[in-house]
Amino acid sequence: ANGGGAASRNCNVCSVTTGDLVVVAGWWADVAQTGSVSDGTSSFTGLTIRNASNNYIRQQMFYLLSSVATGTVTYTLTITASTYIDMEVFVCPPAGGTTVSFDQENGAETTVSGGNSGNITTNGTDEIVFGAQANEVSGAPSAMQINGTAADTTVTSASNYSMWSWATTSTFTGAATVAVVSTRINTAIAAFKAVSAGGGGSPASACLLMGVCGK
Repeated sequence: ANGGGAASRNCNVCSVTTGDLVVVAGWWADVAQTGSVSDGTSSFTGLTIRNASNNYIRQQMFYLLSSVATGTVTYTLTITASTYIDMEVFVCPPAGGTTVSFDQENGAETTVSGGNSGNITTNGTDEIVFGAQANEVSGAPSAMQINGTAADTTVTSASNYSMWSWATTSTFTGAATVAVVSTRINTAIAAFKAVSAGGGGSPASACLLMGVCGK
């Protein structure tokens, strides 16, 4: 249900272009380990680490606001010792040279039924928002939403792990949620906003799922 014993996981993504927003969701099965993400040219910024209360699952999202690497790019999640590991990658090419910045994040653990990241309050009127969940007993996720609205794009690389995105042109206060039954469910949310429109177009409307890696 996950990557097995390894200290790193790679994901090859094709057709990456200069300025793309890249967001990675990573999970590993040992909270003593720390993680990092690189594309071989740039190092990613890590968001808040989310640990399960039993110290088994560690979840973290990473981002790169503007890709320098282009073409076929290998994204690597590296942790400090071998354990079960998985990752998912979304690549979003902002239309018209739009500049993107990080806006808000949150995350929380729930138990038994349903993941909920806790609310964020966004500041932009042109945003791409990501949800991610990790659960410890292979609960099959469904009904992935952000702010009570079905996600635009969803992916589940293993039944334990999933990631989804949603585009919006309005500010909101809301959470990433997912229907899943498990003893522990870690759910996170991260939002990115357009800060300049270099020729028009929305970063949200241009976000494409381009790479999913695990196993």
